Amino acid sequence: MIALCLLFLECGNPGLHNEYLSNNCILEEGGHDHSVIRCDSPERNVYSTILDYEYNNDFIIIKQTPNREDYKSSIAFELSCEKAAESNNAQYDKTMCEQQADSILKQDSFYISIFKNDTNYWIISHKEKRNYGPLNKSDFGKKFDELKIPKKLRLKAG
Repeated sequence: MIALCLLFLECGNPGLHNEYLSNNCILEEGGHDHSVIRCDSPERNVYSTILDYEYNNDFIIIKQTPNREDYKSSIAFELSCEKAAESNNAQYDKTMCEQQADSILKQDSFYISIFKNDTNYWIISHKEKRNYGPLNKSDFGKKFDELKIPKKLRLKAG
Protein backbone atom coordinates (compact mmCIF):
# COMPACT_ATOMS: atom_id res chain seq x y z
CA MET A 1 0.00 0.00 0.00
CA ILE A 2 2.89 2.38 0.76
CA ALA A 3 4.17 1.91 -2.80
CA LEU A 4 0.70 2.75 -4.12
CA CYS A 5 0.62 5.89 -1.96
CA LEU A 6 4.08 6.91 -3.22
CA LEU A 7 2.93 6.35 -6.79
CA PHE A 8 -0.16 8.47 -6.12
CA LEU A 9 1.98 11.22 -4.59
CA GLU A 10 4.32 11.14 -7.59
CA CYS A 11 1.49 11.20 -10.13
CA GLY A 12 -0.30 13.96 -8.28
CA ASN A 13 2.73 16.25 -8.35
CA PRO A 14 3.92 16.92 -11.92
CA GLY A 15 6.84 19.05 -10.65
CA LEU A 16 8.37 16.08 -8.88
CA HIS A 17 11.78 14.92 -10.10
CA ASN A 18 13.12 11.50 -9.12
CA GLU A 19 16.71 10.33 -9.15
CA TYR A 20 17.24 6.66 -8.47
CA LEU A 21 20.09 6.13 -6.04
CA SER A 22 21.38 2.80 -4.80
CA ASN A 23 19.52 -0.12 -3.25
CA ASN A 24 15.88 0.96 -3.74
CA CYS A 25 16.43 4.51 -2.52
CA ILE A 26 15.15 7.50 -4.50
CA LEU A 27 15.83 11.22 -4.24
CA GLU A 28 12.54 13.04 -4.81
CA GLU A 29 12.74 16.74 -5.48
CA GLY A 30 9.74 19.04 -5.70
CA GLY A 31 9.10 22.75 -5.44
CA HIS A 32 9.74 25.02 -2.45
CA ASP A 33 12.99 23.29 -1.39
CA HIS A 34 11.13 20.04 -0.78
CA SER A 35 13.38 17.03 -1.14
CA VAL A 36 13.38 13.59 0.44
CA ILE A 37 15.40 10.44 0.13
CA ARG A 38 12.94 7.55 0.23
CA CYS A 39 14.08 4.01 0.78
CA ASP A 40 12.29 0.69 0.97
CA SER A 41 10.74 1.44 4.37
CA PRO A 42 9.50 4.73 5.90
CA GLU A 43 11.86 4.51 8.89
CA ARG A 44 14.80 4.75 6.49
CA ASN A 45 13.59 7.98 4.81
CA VAL A 46 15.39 11.30 5.23
CA TYR A 47 13.13 14.29 4.64
CA SER A 48 13.66 17.90 3.63
CA THR A 49 15.79 19.66 2.91
CA ILE A 50 18.60 17.64 1.33
CA LEU A 51 21.56 19.99 0.78
CA ASP A 52 23.99 17.43 -0.59
CA TYR A 53 24.35 13.68 -0.99
CA GLU A 54 26.68 11.09 -2.46
CA TYR A 55 26.22 7.36 -2.87
CA ASN A 56 27.62 4.08 -4.02
CA ASN A 57 26.25 0.52 -3.87
CA ASP A 58 26.88 0.27 -0.11
CA PHE A 59 26.15 3.73 1.33
CA ILE A 60 24.32 7.00 0.88
CA ILE A 61 25.70 9.99 2.78
CA ILE A 62 23.50 13.03 3.25
CA LYS A 63 23.71 16.62 4.47
CA GLN A 64 20.32 17.95 5.53
CA THR A 65 18.65 21.06 6.89
CA PRO A 66 15.52 19.70 8.60
CA ASN A 67 12.23 21.31 7.61
CA ARG A 68 9.53 20.81 10.26
CA GLU A 69 6.59 21.37 7.90
CA ASP A 70 7.92 18.83 5.40
CA TYR A 71 8.45 16.27 8.16
CA LYS A 72 4.94 16.94 9.45
CA SER A 73 3.29 16.56 6.05
CA SER A 74 5.34 13.45 5.17
CA ILE A 75 4.50 11.75 8.47
CA ALA A 76 0.84 12.73 8.10
CA PHE A 77 0.82 11.29 4.58
CA GLU A 78 2.34 8.01 5.78
CA LEU A 79 -0.22 7.85 8.62
CA SER A 80 -3.09 8.43 6.21
CA CYS A 81 -1.82 5.70 3.86
CA GLU A 82 -1.50 3.21 6.71
CA LYS A 83 -4.94 4.07 8.06
CA ALA A 84 -6.52 3.96 4.62
CA ALA A 85 -5.02 0.49 4.15
CA GLU A 86 -6.32 -0.65 7.55
CA SER A 87 -9.80 0.77 7.09
CA ASN A 88 -10.13 0.49 3.31
CA ASN A 89 -11.18 4.14 3.43
CA ALA A 90 -9.24 6.39 1.05
CA GLN A 91 -10.99 9.50 2.44
CA TYR A 92 -9.20 9.42 5.80
CA ASP A 93 -9.28 12.60 7.85
CA LYS A 94 -6.22 14.63 6.80
CA THR A 95 -6.53 17.02 9.75
CA MET A 96 -6.42 14.17 12.25
CA CYS A 97 -3.29 12.75 10.58
CA GLU A 98 -1.60 16.17 10.66
CA GLN A 99 -2.41 16.53 14.36
CA GLN A 100 -0.96 13.08 15.06
CA ALA A 101 2.15 13.95 13.02
CA ASP A 102 2.60 17.20 14.95
CA SER A 103 2.31 15.30 18.22
CA ILE A 104 4.91 12.76 17.05
CA LEU A 105 7.33 15.58 16.14
CA LYS A 106 6.92 17.18 19.57
CA GLN A 107 7.11 14.02 21.70
CA ASP A 108 9.28 11.44 19.94
CA SER A 109 12.93 11.70 21.00
CA PHE A 110 14.12 10.75 17.50
CA TYR A 111 12.29 13.67 15.88
CA ILE A 112 13.27 16.03 18.68
CA SER A 113 16.93 15.16 17.93
CA ILE A 114 16.41 15.98 14.24
CA PHE A 115 15.45 19.57 15.02
CA LYS A 116 18.18 20.11 17.61
CA ASN A 117 20.71 21.13 14.94
CA ASP A 118 20.43 23.45 11.94
CA THR A 119 22.34 20.92 9.83
CA ASN A 120 22.26 17.15 10.16
CA TYR A 121 24.33 14.43 8.56
CA TRP A 122 23.07 10.94 7.77
CA ILE A 123 24.56 7.68 6.60
CA ILE A 124 22.36 5.02 5.05
CA SER A 125 24.10 1.65 5.19
CA HIS A 126 22.58 -0.78 2.71
CA LYS A 127 24.44 -3.79 4.13
CA GLU A 128 23.02 -3.17 7.59
CA LYS A 129 19.71 -1.79 6.28
CA ARG A 130 20.14 1.00 8.79
CA ASN A 131 20.29 4.78 9.00
CA TYR A 132 22.81 6.55 11.17
CA GLY A 133 21.57 10.00 12.06
CA PRO A 134 20.85 12.65 12.69
CA LEU A 135 24.53 13.27 13.33
CA ASN A 136 26.45 16.48 13.88
CA LYS A 137 29.50 17.07 11.69
CA SER A 138 31.97 15.63 14.21
CA ASP A 139 29.94 12.46 14.86
CA PHE A 140 29.40 12.06 11.12
CA GLY A 141 33.18 12.07 10.56
CA LYS A 142 33.68 9.43 13.28
CA LYS A 143 30.90 7.17 11.94
CA PHE A 144 32.19 7.67 8.37
CA ASP A 145 35.60 6.34 9.45
CA GLU A 146 34.12 3.58 11.64
CA LEU A 147 32.01 2.22 8.77
CA LYS A 148 35.02 2.45 6.42
CA ILE A 149 33.13 4.48 3.85
CA PRO A 150 35.33 5.10 0.80
CA LYS A 151 36.97 8.53 0.88
CA LYS A 152 35.75 9.21 -2.67
CA LEU A 153 32.25 9.70 -1.20
CA ARG A 154 32.50 13.32 -0.04
CA LEU A 155 29.91 15.96 0.76
CA LYS A 156 30.49 19.53 -0.31
CA ALA A 157 32.03 21.73 2.34
CA GLY A 158 30.03 24.54 3.84
